[in-house]
Amino acid sequence: RRCCRRAVAAPEAEGALPADAPAAPSESSLLSLARDSLNVLVRSVLLSGSVLALMVAVAPLGAAAVGAHAVVLQLWMVTSYVVDGFADVGTMVGSRLLGAGEERHMRRLTATLLLLGLATGGVAACLMAALHDPLVAAFTRDSETRAMLHTPLWTLLCALQPVNALVFVYDGLIYAVRAFGFLRNALLLGVCCTFAPALALAKTLSPSSLLAIWAAKAALNFWRCGSALLLIHVRHWPHWGGGRAQASAQASGSHATGTGPLLAPQQPQQPQEERRSYGDLFREASGESEPQGREAGGQGGGAGGE
Repeated sequence: RRCCRRAVAAPEAEGALPADAPAAPSESSLLSLARDSLNVLVRSVLLSGSVLALMVAVAPLGAAAVGAHAVVLQLWMVTSYVVDGFADVGTMVGSRLLGAGEERHMRRLTATLLLLGLATGGVAACLMAALHDPLVAAFTRDSETRAMLHTPLWTLLCALQPVNALVFVYDGLIYAVRAFGFLRNALLLGVCCTFAPALALAKTLSPSSLLAIWAAKAALNFWRCGSALLLIHVRHWPHWGGGRAQASAQASGSHATGTGPLLAPQQPQQPQEERRSYGDLFREASGESEPQGREAGGQGGGAGGE
């Protein structure tokens, strides 16, 4: 009789949404999404503007300086090809952990990703220092350009690789906590109070020094790394590890800081008995389906419960 009832009720509910379907985004959530997008746009404009300012400062130094600048610019973000993957994991898995109230796992994830980023930057720095001559020869045959790259400029390029890698990882973690307003303000202050004065000072005191121009860019990345460290390890780190109760308390005041949920409030989720791994969380965050074996096991468990 139960099966007959389900068969009769099925056509009536054919066009209805499932009971556990997420609610539609509210107007305030859409406005918050637009505000976050604007903050990220401002950040991108500031970063692109800093690179353009470097090119404007280097252009009067001649063709050889422009060539050396192009080589350094290509190698400046060499770690991003690897570290951007760590940043994406921090954004997707980190936001999933915070949304589920698993802050202690967020601590471990943060420490792991930062360690991997720092190691990647260190390896890149060592390889670039050891392969100096082959790398320069691979990029240019001009003797004057090569001479400019056989200067402390290359030492600065190698030394900044670990810092750059940490900056990339921190960006992903900042996205996970949805601190887009902080990201915009920190970079705006860095460009206006660190990069622009350092670049102006370099053009005034050493107008023909490519090293001084790139020192301004290095100062900006030090600023970005320091500000992100303060946000993650001073503001958020002490609150990670308090469990679901503390996460609920933080969520109640999250709209004031711009880190609230994107969708309208949902019913509180029941704690799951099964402890999920980072791989499970990553598959859920990326929209991939569960393995067939686990799905079949879950269906079998449900049938047994009935």
